[in-house]
Amino acid sequence: MKTIPKHYQIDIESITANHLEALCERYGLSDEQLISHALRLAEKDLVEFEARLAAAQMRYCDEAE
Repeated sequence: MKTIPKHYQIDIESITANHLEALCERYGLSDEQLISHALRLAEKDLVEFEARLAAAQMRYCDEAE
């Protein structure tokens, strides 16, 4: 397996921390508030995706009959 040369490696944790800090400052939220909001949005997106998937599966079953 190839390894990434050291000069191309990035520190994901510090990039994520810096991004989180910038978003907190932009929206005036604590990191806990921002993460909580992001989780609610992700859950909403997942529910919408599951509904679209179920509808597509029903259409597929109807077309197969």
